[in-house]
Amino acid sequence: MQKISNLKDNNDVTVVLMAGGQSRRFGSNKALTLWEDKPLIEHILKKIEGVTSKVVLSVAKSGDYEWLKVEKIADIIPGIGPMGGLLSCFEKLQSQYLMLVACDMPLLNQTLLKFMLHYKCKEPILIPKAGKRMHPLHARYNKDLLPILKRLISEKRYKMAELFKEVPIKTITQKDVPSINLELCLSNINTPHDFETIRKSVNKNPDE
Repeated sequence: MQKISNLKDNNDVTVVLMAGGQSRRFGSNKALTLWEDKPLIEHILKKIEGVTSKVVLSVAKSGDYEWLKVEKIADIIPGIGPMGGLLSCFEKLQSQYLMLVACDMPLLNQTLLKFMLHYKCKEPILIPKAGKRMHPLHARYNKDLLPILKRLISEKRYKMAELFKEVPIKTITQKDVPSINLELCLSNINTPHDFETIRKSVNKNPDE
């Protein structure tokens, strides 16, 4: 079995804000949808920067989001989804771990993010599970996965779920973070209806 490097400290981890998607179901670029009077991607980036300065932006192509003052890494292989972004960032960055964060989670919880940045486990993937659903775009990945990523891509197995079949994973569940509403803070926007539903939930959960 492939040897997996252990997490030494949180300096081994870079947060990757994933912004290379096509937003087909939303109908327009959801990262630019206004949330609290500014583009959603800026809102989420600010939350991340409140936890760590080690953050980059994964984009589909060079020139995207050029107004944002953060390092950007363009997809090496375009059009294959988050796996392509993860591969590109591992190839470019020195960090042993990458913590992916989706650009469509407006209720991103800084406490959960910090918890996952510092969490130590032997498994190469650390991922939250809310109910029956795992969230690959709010998960931490070990660079030792790089050969597996390359093989999966060569086999055209682009879904992140394919990666989970290959290696052990460590899940974070509600019982691990009892003070956080895991399902709520991991809510993501796929459609305009999702956007309105999440926006209305803010009034019920002002701490988010």
